[in-house]
Amino acid sequence: MTTKKTNAKRPKASDKKRTQANVGSTILYHVTKPDAADAILETGFRDTSGYYLTDQLLSGVWLANVPLGVNEGAPISHVVLEVTLNKAESELADYEWVEEGKVYREWLIPARIVNEGKVKRLLTQEVDALRSPLERGSRPPSTVPEGRTRKSFRPWPGGLRFKRHPDGSTSAVMSNSTATEVGVTYFLAANDLHLVRTHVIASTKRSSVPTIDDLRTQLSGTGLIEAADNRDLKEWIDVFSERKSPPKAMSLVFLETKTGLERLTLKTYISRSSKRKK
Repeated sequence: MTTKKTNAKRPKASDKKRTQANVGSTILYHVTKPDAADAILETGFRDTSGYYLTDQLLSGVWLANVPLGVNEGAPISHVVLEVTLNKAESELADYEWVEEGKVYREWLIPARIVNEGKVKRLLTQEVDALRSPLERGSRPPSTVPEGRTRKSFRPWPGGLRFKRHPDGSTSAVMSNSTATEVGVTYFLAANDLHLVRTHVIASTKRSSVPTIDDLRTQLSGTGLIEAADNRDLKEWIDVFSERKSPPKAMSLVFLETKTGLERLTLKTYISRSSKRKK
């Protein structure tokens, strides 16, 4: 990988908190629920564990170089803690969760190391100032050649992008934010599938099993209908008419089909997303 040289500018004093400013120390940010923040300030951080798309169980504390918001998987009601670690950024290289194309960086650092540093709760105005570069930052550049139309779409805000193939089938578009997007898609798709189940059951009670066109008409405007293909709709009609599986189970099956990811991996992503949003 090549690096591009730029004309470096001397950092302003106000920029110290935005980057790893001092040699021998690093400033990072942890986003969590208000009650969890109180516990951290009182007793310190604790490791959380997960597989995170690997074949081994990993533990640590998630930290980022900017305060992450709801769009990056933070809880709707959250607090930002500023953590000043007693280590240079180079000493934390083994803990960085590298995902090229993201406009922010993340680390999974053992709690014992994080607890050696200093922690403070940030005020709302401090968070807003720190998040400004992230809000303005450009997303990963499009890989679609200039002059062509992007063929992918996002049925749910913050969820996975999908693309529709010439045969009418759909599949998810994997990206560097797939882990977060899977969690969002799972819960919103489950909500829409509850509507599908309700409609199918109501129809079968009237001795009239709905058709694919019926579903598309009744649920027009939902993210699920936009992301689904006829094969999905037929499967949901068959499953829900027999009341075989609940919406959340079918949402997981939907994600397996569209992403090609293993169920264990999907459950890890969903669990991580759920913990962040509580």
